[in-house]
Formats: sequence, C-alpha cells, structure tokens
Amino acid sequence: KQEIEGKELDKKVEELRRERITQEELNELSKEDIEVLVIKSKMNAGYKMTPQIVKKDVSQNEYAVVSERLASLPGVDTTVDWEREYPNDKILRSILGSVSNENEGLPREQLDYYLVRDYNRNDRIGKSYIEKQYEDALHGTKEQSKNIMDKTGKIVRTEKVTEGKSGNNLMLTVDMDLQKRVEGSLEKNLRAFHAAEPMMDRAFVVMMNPKNGQILSMAGKKIVNKDGGMQIEDYALGTMTSSYELGSTVKGATLLTGYQTEAIKPYTHFFDAP
Repeated sequence: KQEIEGKELDKKVEELRRERITQEELNELSKEDIEVLVIKSKMNAGYKMTPQIVKKDVSQNEYAVVSERLASLPGVDTTVDWEREYPNDKILRSILGSVSNENEGLPREQLDYYLVRDYNRNDRIGKSYIEKQYEDALHGTKEQSKNIMDKTGKIVRTEKVTEGKSGNNLMLTVDMDLQKRVEGSLEKNLRAFHAAEPMMDRAFVVMMNPKNGQILSMAGKKIVNKDGGMQIEDYALGTMTSSYELGSTVKGATLLTGYQTEAIKPYTHFFDAP
C-alpha cells in the first residue's frame, strides 16, 4: 500500500471531496453562489498572513463599495497594484528581462532567499537580465505592520510600524532615439541581404561612448520562421551571448582614424591600382 503525504495528500483529499458533489447539487447553485465560491476558493489558496489577490481590474464603484465597508470585513483590504509597462514595445526587451506575476510567485529554488528579505510568496520579482540583476534596487521597501490578536488568535487590529518606500529608478545610458534608428537600419539591411544570402539570419550593432565606455546602443535582430512566414525578432541579447570569429577589425579602426583626423570624409573614394 502506497502512502502519500504533504501536497499529494491534500490534492487527493480535494479530489475525493469534489467527487462527492453531484451534478444536481451544482445545478442548484445560482450565479451569485458561484461568484462567492470563486472568491472563497481564492482566499483559501493563499498563505497565512500573506495578502491574496481576490479580484483585479475592479471598477471605481466596486472599489468604493468595498472600501466603505472595510470595518465590517476583517481580513479584507483594498489597495492599488502595479504592472510593468514597456512604452517602447519590443525594443531591448531581451536585455530588459521580465517580471513574474502573482500567480507564479517566488521561484521555488530561491524561496528562502526572498522570504528572509520580507518578500511574500506571491510577490512579483525580476526573472531575468536587468530586471533580475537590479531587483534589490527596483523592489523598494514594504510597509511593516503588526497584528494585535485576542486570546483565540483572531486579529482585532493592525498597527503600522514603518512606512513603505518605493523602489529606485534605473536609468540606462542607451540613447533611445539612436537605438530606434539603429534597429530600423538593422531590419532594413537584414531583409535585403537575407534574400541573397539565406544563411545571414541575424545582425548586431553595439555603439559605445569612447570617452567613458557607456553603451549608447545595443541592437540585435534575428530572422525566424513563424506561422509559415518570415519575422524579425529582437535579439539584442545576442550581442553578449553569441560568439563569432573576429574579422579584419583593423580596417574599421583605420577608417575611424581617417575620419577623426579629417584625412578622409564619408564617401571618399580611392582608385587602388598599380
């Protein structure tokens, strides 16, 4: 006989409970009953003393109705939430990384790391690249409060201990206007050359300020086949993760020296012959 425990046991118990519910009993439930059950289910899915989102994108009327009744709804609160927006759409997305959602919660392999830093299990965090690298700076500090309980363990009131603080802003050195122009040029030339050279399916450009090393543009594009057609995707990450054999870099350096010393100008032509 196989023994089960932990989450597997809870799952099995839940399956047995649901099997006892007949279709006739389900048909007796009204639309309002179902809505209440959904809310109750979401509340039960959370962890003790950890906020659990029951409903998002509420209307102003719903927010007001619940807010004015909070005194008679212990354990319930209304609050604002945030979502990461990318105003420049897909530009640099592979470099910026991504953020988890409240359903994903904290990654299991780093659960202890974040819990000791006052994260909740369903908090959103940076999952990759810049979002992950600067998580500590972007996350901010949470408001801290303590719960006052009676003898039965019921929370009777909550007292604020410290104020919360928003996370820091992170400003990149990338010149967004330049970045857009570089990406546009990459796409245009990649389409043109790919027609004649099918193996040329990606291209990269990195531009730096030679005086201080700041990255002004980091662009990469890759051609992929999707839904039977050709699409160009952001692949800025490839500027760091892809490796290629170096070509004649001295030629580019020679041209740059000529431009800087004004020995030549753009579009200067030389007839190289004996």
